[in-house]
Amino acid sequence: MFNSRDKKHKILVDNLQVKNIFSGNKSNHRKVLGIYRRYRLILIILFIIVIFIFLVFTELVFKPFSITEIEEVGITLSDDQKAKIMEQKLYLINSNQITNLLLEDFLEIDNFQIKKQYPNKITLVANKREGVFKREVDNGFYIIDKNGVVFEKVTTSDLPTLPISIDEMDLGTIINANTFDFYQDVAAKLKDIGLNVGDLKIEGKNVIASIESDRYKIILSLDSYSNEIELLKHAIEVTRERTSALKLIKFIDNKIVLEYET
Repeated sequence: MFNSRDKKHKILVDNLQVKNIFSGNKSNHRKVLGIYRRYRLILIILFIIVIFIFLVFTELVFKPFSITEIEEVGITLSDDQKAKIMEQKLYLINSNQITNLLLEDFLEIDNFQIKKQYPNKITLVANKREGVFKREVDNGFYIIDKNGVVFEKVTTSDLPTLPISIDEMDLGTIINANTFDFYQDVAAKLKDIGLNVGDLKIEGKNVIASIESDRYKIILSLDSYSNEIELLKHAIEVTRERTSALKLIKFIDNKIVLEYET
């Protein structure tokens, strides 16, 4: 028989053993968890290394997503031009790259569109430039698009004459955008009132327009040409009533001055 003191001592001993068991389990659990985490990290690193090696091997041996087929729409490529494109990866290539690669070879092309067909085919669609002006040169005409790019030479053309005097012009010439837009604006405003411009040039603070194959000229101020063109409407009606040949229209102190051949 245990007395009360022995019972208390036994209970204390049992509680101590239980605590030791649980504290031992916690310590073992931490160790196991630490080992598991280390092995898991090692496995992840090994997996990444294996995937990397696999991708490198596949790239070197099988060349996935390399462009092997090109369908051409609106353009015919040479073998060398196709080779340039096939050096690119299908998933990386874009229309800007194609334009940069081929634009020098195809001045008549404004831009390219690409349709990708995985794993290794692209359809290349060429959008051609549209001429808006012509400029007479030896044995033909240069054709200029809306962006001021001289892209083609032809023997005949029904396009309006480019209303700009340019000393040096050749295929591939790009007319300054601000100058081109300004001249287009002046020519369009004059055309709206019935005047077809043969040539435009800037001299000092004035823009000089040669009308209808240099039959007469108009001198406009660079600062107020829009208002002056509006005032020309009445002057044009007056000139049509005169039998003498008109030589020059100019503005002096906001007044229209007409000069006729004597």
